[in-house]
Amino acid sequence: VVLIGGVFNSIRRSTNQGREWETGFETEKPQFLTPGETIIESPIDANVIYAGDNASNRIFRSNDAGITWDTLGTLNVPSLCTIAIRPDSSNIMYAGCKTGIIERSTDAGATWKRVTVLRSFQDAEIPKIVFSAKNPMLGFAIIAYFLPGNIPNGGVFRTTDGGYSWKEHSFRDTSFWSICFATKGQDEDLFLGGFSDETDVIPGTGLIMKTQLSTGSTLRFDDEIPWYTNPGGAKIRRNVWMLRSVSDASGMTLYAAT
Repeated sequence: VVLIGGVFNSIRRSTNQGREWETGFETEKPQFLTPGETIIESPIDANVIYAGDNASNRIFRSNDAGITWDTLGTLNVPSLCTIAIRPDSSNIMYAGCKTGIIERSTDAGATWKRVTVLRSFQDAEIPKIVFSAKNPMLGFAIIAYFLPGNIPNGGVFRTTDGGYSWKEHSFRDTSFWSICFATKGQDEDLFLGGFSDETDVIPGTGLIMKTQLSTGSTLRFDDEIPWYTNPGGAKIRRNVWMLRSVSDASGMTLYAAT
């Protein structure tokens, strides 16, 4: 089963690995799932799917892998950008929002309370929040921003208490859209992908890097990506929209959607 959402006002569902699609869920209002991450599955039961709507700030849930849906609650935020479930609980959820807001639900998305504001500028968005599977108290949030004059902005923020408090961690004024944990044996690394519409003035364009959490050392892979170049010289946006790691007995593989 594959589920997709976007700017086409519905969630679509495939049961044959993406060869054919049907509309699984369409609300009475326009629905907009952002290119952050707003369709996620429960860590306890993969048939339980949550979706967050950027247009209405509503949270939806399906208990049957996307066949039927219920409305859970609505966030009082400017725009909902991403949702995340802490891997040690099916009830504790976090939402990343515009103007740098993080909200928390302790009842699986029914009600929400403000946790913090990481960046208060109007153009600051939180496109992804991740928690460690090895240590669910450890999590990271990233900021993307669009206006170069609004600084300090961007960057990576960290929680060590399961999301109850957040502190600025690294890469101030760098704009990010993607982040993921990657497990390799006993080690856990953090991968980051950059984003910038203002490619000449906002750091982040074409950036893919790995941070080893055990040592703090950073390795960049920017030059290894076969980025498109425009022969006419027009500005190219080299944005990393999604990062995913897959680990098995042979090692770890990282995927990047750009």
